Amino acid sequence: MKEKIKLFWHRFFRVSVIIKGADGVLDVASGSFLLFSATNPIATALPFLFRRELIEDPEDFIANYLIGASQKVLPETLTFIAIYLLIHGLVKISLALALLSKHYRLYQIAGIVLAAFISYQIYRITHTHSLALLLVTIYDLIILSMIYPEAKRLKQLQPNKNI
Repeated sequence: MKEKIKLFWHRFFRVSVIIKGADGVLDVASGSFLLFSATNPIATALPFLFRRELIEDPEDFIANYLIGASQKVLPETLTFIAIYLLIHGLVKISLALALLSKHYRLYQIAGIVLAAFISYQIYRITHTHSLALLLVTIYDLIILSMIYPEAKRLKQLQPNKNI
């Protein structure tokens, strides 16, 4: 029974890491799209996304606010967001690859980097009170809490190798 529980957590860990890596790929794709767009893609997309809502209620406060705010975003801000997404995505992909590599030392480095991300996210939560960021942080804490047991399991599976 204990082995089944360990196997479950091992699989849960691997799936979580794969999801983190896939999220990194989406960050890189989004950042690249923003960086290489000739226009503000957010200001272009929001009217399309809220089209039905505005047909039903042309005075919809949230839709109109978001569309108006997106049209005021400066090009420098879009460039910052794009570069942030690119860097953040590349780090997430690197973390995922490190944790899927089965190299013990990389688990330690990934744990430190993830802890740094979590620290920054907690700092941002105190300023933004973002529920989405809180959920991402909880997800990252779960992954972080599973790195040490996974590294320990890996070390036990390969005791004679210099990992």
